[in-house]
Amino acid sequence: MSRIRYIKPGFFCDEDLADCSPWARLLFAGLWGIADKAGRLEDRPRRIAATVFPYDRDVDVEECLRELCDHGPMILRYEADGARYIAILGWAKHQKTHHKEAESVIPEPNPSVSNPPPAPHQPLTSPSPAALVTGNGERVMGNGEEPLSNSDESDGFDEFWTAYPRRENKQKSVSAWKRLPKRERPLAVSIAKRMSELFADGVKEKQFIPLPSTYLNQKRWEDWECGPPADWQSGARESCATLSLVVGQCPKCGSELRKNAEGVTCCPRCGPGEWVSQLNGPSLWRPDD
Repeated sequence: MSRIRYIKPGFFCDEDLADCSPWARLLFAGLWGIADKAGRLEDRPRRIAATVFPYDRDVDVEECLRELCDHGPMILRYEADGARYIAILGWAKHQKTHHKEAESVIPEPNPSVSNPPPAPHQPLTSPSPAALVTGNGERVMGNGEEPLSNSDESDGFDEFWTAYPRRENKQKSVSAWKRLPKRERPLAVSIAKRMSELFADGVKEKQFIPLPSTYLNQKRWEDWECGPPADWQSGARESCATLSLVVGQCPKCGSELRKNAEGVTCCPRCGPGEWVSQLNGPSLWRPDD
């Protein structure tokens, strides 16, 4: 019989999933349709890709599965009887299967296993203390941070971590750093140092600086190709210093537009701008380039 799975509104707001790429998020929901009654399936990335992404051949399913292991974790990859399997964590909590659906024939994961088995080309790593898995597939999170290995330090993570102006969620940042291609790491560190300099000058407040894992996952340094973005420029911050009346909404970022004491309309993120008249409609506000 066909399998019916449920998706809750909270899926779209999950903070762990938010750190995953859009393809990994879509894959996570796709795995539900493949999984059996117990939330388990065979760990066969090529077959999974053909089932979930039949028209998107450029999706790296193996990388997406690693993301789902690193964030949360959302899934557990394990070995049993010489075969590789995937268990979807929290399955019993979020899915209600039909009573006529066939029982699972895939063995349960060992409760002491907390890391996926390495792919054939991957070196063996020690288990992470971040999560343990119970016999029914529920995840139990630990409260310690995963220690860095010597390879992490030699790859420049320590330099990035020291340079970045907001140091929070170190474990997620380590995972994001590992996924980042080595050729992009020097630029990520360079921009992080520049951000720290501007932060020290008071141009940006800490709560408006993206988390380091977000900075790495979304490659925020690419926004600095032509110099600091508008919300990182001291001139924009000073021009919007005495904001008062709300006069609209920024069409670029959605923030409130406010008019300062000098009559200049500003966006707190994009900086000052001007109103442009339209022939057949109301004037539109545009930030200065």
